[in-house]
Amino acid sequence: MEGLAALPEVWRLYFASVRAATFRNWPFTEGCACTPERMAAAGFVHCPSENSPDVAQCFFCLKELEGWEPEDDPLEEHKKHSADCGFLSLQKEPANLTVQEFLKLDKMRMRKALVRTLASSLWIVHLAPFLTTRLCAECFVASRFGLDRLVCPFLVLSHVLYGMYPAFASKLNDSPLSGR
Repeated sequence: MEGLAALPEVWRLYFASVRAATFRNWPFTEGCACTPERMAAAGFVHCPSENSPDVAQCFFCLKELEGWEPEDDPLEEHKKHSADCGFLSLQKEPANLTVQEFLKLDKMRMRKALVRTLASSLWIVHLAPFLTTRLCAECFVASRFGLDRLVCPFLVLSHVLYGMYPAFASKLNDSPLSGR
């Protein structure tokens, strides 16, 4: 496809041909339901490890699946393990999306990726009792090392609490959530 190389790497993964190219040394080929082409059509990329040669991950929802059997249907497995994946709900090919549709879809993908990244090292606390009009109303993400930053994975923004919002920070430090 013309111009594909100019796209950011993660955007290239919207194209099944790019995803299919990741399935080098895939253990299931002809005569199997989970061929590289069908895996790619279901949104998967091949990300093997030394111990797990059949690991595939959805480029969109980041769900990893392994232990594939020759008769496994990639689309059905994807739906079974990640029914809320935005890629599965696409009504048309990514190449046929408008710019607005594509950006909205990619925003959803980025949110999932960011939340997954934050969840591995941070915890999320909803702030309903503490919100002011100047703070993000979606959520509060506090590091395990202290409540010093307000991070919004939904808007991809970050606000420094101390200094800007000392009264709010003091409420959080006195709350049972602070761990102090």
